[in-house]
Order: sequence, then C-alpha cells, then structure tokens
Amino acid sequence: MRNKMGLTIIVLLALGLMGACSTPEPTATPAPEVEAGPAALVIKGLVAQEQNLTMDDLKGYEVITITAEHSKKGQDEYEGVRLNVLLDEAGVQDGATTLAFVADDGYSVEVPLADVQGCADCLVSFRTQGGLRTVMPGLPSNIWVKGVISVEAK
Repeated sequence: MRNKMGLTIIVLLALGLMGACSTPEPTATPAPEVEAGPAALVIKGLVAQEQNLTMDDLKGYEVITITAEHSKKGQDEYEGVRLNVLLDEAGVQDGATTLAFVADDGYSVEVPLADVQGCADCLVSFRTQGGLRTVMPGLPSNIWVKGVISVEAK
C-alpha cells in the first residue's frame, strides 16, 4: 500500500511538472497599425481629385530618365515621373490657368499651366540627396524647384 501511495505521489508530481513546463497556448495579438507615411508631393487646387503621393506612389508610375539643360547648372541626367502624367491623374479642371510650385523651404513660384502642358519632358524628379525637384527643360531656372512638396492648380 505504501508503495502504491509513493508511486501515486511520484506520478502526480511528474504530471504537475510536465504541465508547468508545457508551452502556453499562443494568443492572437493584433498587428500594430502602420501609419501611412507623409505625402512627398501633394497636387491640389482646381483638380478633380487631390493627390497625396508618397515616394513609393511616385515610383509606381513610369519612371524615366532624361538629359536636360538647366540654364545655370548646365546639362545633367534626371530621373522621375512626367509632371503631365501626374496632372492628368489629378484631373486638372477647366478654368485652371496657373500652377504654383511650393518647396519644403517655403519657396514658391507660379508658371502658366499651358507652358507645363506643352512640355513633354517636364518631370518631378527624384533627388539623390532625397526629396523631389521639378525639372523644366526650356523654362526659366526659377521654375526648377528643388525640394518641391506641392503643386497647386489655380
């Protein structure tokens, strides 16, 4: 009888230890919500659909490389997205006559919409040091906006 009781105690202790060593059931933890990154470029104003484009959004468009001549800096290669493609996507409305470009340092400049629409190689270009710039072949150098963050159709 004594052996049975000792054996029972050993079995119960073994079962208790096995239960303590088992891996607990995994519990479902909701994945943290990932906030969307800030827009790299906003196209707004007289447009059918305001665009808040991230760098990834912009790189999802057809990216081209052109060689263009900046009136002060000479000829260079630029990689980016055609500005007119982005404007078409936003749906510039009838009545818009001007585009205002605003840079991250507060610089702003306006250009006639017709000048941009007539420029097949005008780009929103990816800068090697980060950010964007406008590349405006054949147009004045003050319209080549480095650090451009918004385009407003007026």
